[in-house]
Amino acid sequence: MKEAAAAAASVSQMDKKELDGRAINVELARPRVERPAGAPRPPPRYPPFRRGPRFPRFPPQVQGQVPVVQGQQLPAEPQQQFAGPRGPRGPRFPRGPMRRPRGPRRVPDPNAPLSKTRVFASNLPFALNDEQLAGLFNEFHVKSAHVATRPNGFSRGFGFVELENEESQQAAIAALNGKAVNERAIIVRVAREEPPRPVAPVAAPAPVATTAAPAPVAAPAPAPTQ
Repeated sequence: MKEAAAAAASVSQMDKKELDGRAINVELARPRVERPAGAPRPPPRYPPFRRGPRFPRFPPQVQGQVPVVQGQQLPAEPQQQFAGPRGPRGPRFPRGPMRRPRGPRRVPDPNAPLSKTRVFASNLPFALNDEQLAGLFNEFHVKSAHVATRPNGFSRGFGFVELENEESQQAAIAALNGKAVNERAIIVRVAREEPPRPVAPVAAPAPVATTAAPAPVAAPAPAPTQ
C-alpha cells in the first residue's frame, strides 16, 4: 500500500478474521533492505552440503603387510593386490527359456473377393467378448461371432461376424455402422474372403518290412503196416 495509515487499518480489519473456517494472521511486513552495489552477499543461513573424502573400496596392500578388513586380520598374500583395475567378468548365469518365435504374419489380400455373408466390425470396446458381439447382431440371424485377441488374451478392438445371407449382411451394415457402443462409434463393413490356410505336408509313413511266410513242411508219410 502507498500509505502507512491504510496498511495499519487493513491489519486491524483483517487480522484474526475467519476465512473458510480458519483464522488468518495479518501483520505489517518488514521493510526491504537494499544492498548497496558492490557489497558482498551475506552468508547463507545453512552451510552448503559438501561430500567428504571417499575411501577406496579395499585398502592397498603393501609387500609384507598384513591387511585388515572390517576388524579381521587376513593372512598376508604378497602376490594378491586389492587395489587396481577390475579383472575380467565372470561367467553369467544362463537365462530362462526364451519366448517361442512368432510365425510369419498373415497380411490380408486387398484383392480378395468380398464376402456375401461376413461383416468386419472395428473400433470395438476392448471389454467386448464374443457373446456380446453376437448380441449386437442378434437381429440379423447371426451364425457365429469372433473378437480378435492378442496372445495374452486382450482384445485387439475388431472382430468378424458370420450371418446367414446377403440380405442380413446389408441390413446389419446399414443399421449398425456408426452406432455408439460404450461411447465408441463402431465401424461395420463387408469383410473379404479369407484365403485358405496352407496345410503342412504330411510325411508318408515308412514302409513296413514284410518277411515271406515259411513254406509249409510236408508231414512224413506213415510207415506201411505188415
